[in-house]
Amino acid sequence: MNRRYAGLLIALLVGLLTLSCFDIEQSLVLQKDMSGKAGFRMTIDFEPMIVIMASMQRSMQGKKGPPTADEIAAAKADFLKQSKKKATEDHSKDKEAIAKSLPEGVTLVDQSIQETGLKVMTNVVFHFTDPSKLGLISFPKKEGAQPTDKSAVDKPFDGLQIVDEGDTIVIRSKPANPVKGVEEGAKQSGPGDNKELEQMMKDALKGLRVAFRIEAPFKVVETNATRKEGKVLLWEYTLDSLERFEKNPDDLKVFVRYKK
Repeated sequence: MNRRYAGLLIALLVGLLTLSCFDIEQSLVLQKDMSGKAGFRMTIDFEPMIVIMASMQRSMQGKKGPPTADEIAAAKADFLKQSKKKATEDHSKDKEAIAKSLPEGVTLVDQSIQETGLKVMTNVVFHFTDPSKLGLISFPKKEGAQPTDKSAVDKPFDGLQIVDEGDTIVIRSKPANPVKGVEEGAKQSGPGDNKELEQMMKDALKGLRVAFRIEAPFKVVETNATRKEGKVLLWEYTLDSLERFEKNPDDLKVFVRYKK
């Protein structure tokens, strides 16, 4: 690996701690008057980052082949020392800042961070009187944030649309896409065409899962949900399906039509 690229990659990976295995779930629980609760949960496993960092270190030293167990252990120790605190800060959205930034009709119910080993789970719950306002939610940026501090998901309900058709209600949305957020950060911080970095990103995101859940007291007239559990409709996406979604958004978009 070219040393200049290696340096850029290290800076990028340290800045983009979101480059890891994701499990994201967006959820809506609707009442008959269309008020309800919305949730956004994101779990990030930083384990895949460790092997990448160890591989990069070997490349910088002119070594070939996969990293050894000792090198991986050293990379893990270094990561925990230098990056875990930053990762927690990056994903710990200040409650007061979130509450102040919310659109009218949406309030913050809870926000929490849980850490287990190399996993960090962020959970945010909102109450709303008008679900169409959820698409306006944007997590506030941290003061002094750099281009490389690009968050994986800035808008938890980006693209959510609620249409009242009289006798029916149509809900459309798009799945949260952390890959897009990481790629945008990469463009701002490194070379525009780096196949090695692109492959590293894909390897780290192989276990990605994104889900969208809707629970409502209405009869389902039409939907493209992946599966149904009682009154709950569920859409699930993988890295491959999210890549297809970027090419053909309408094919995999969340869609349901309810009868009032």
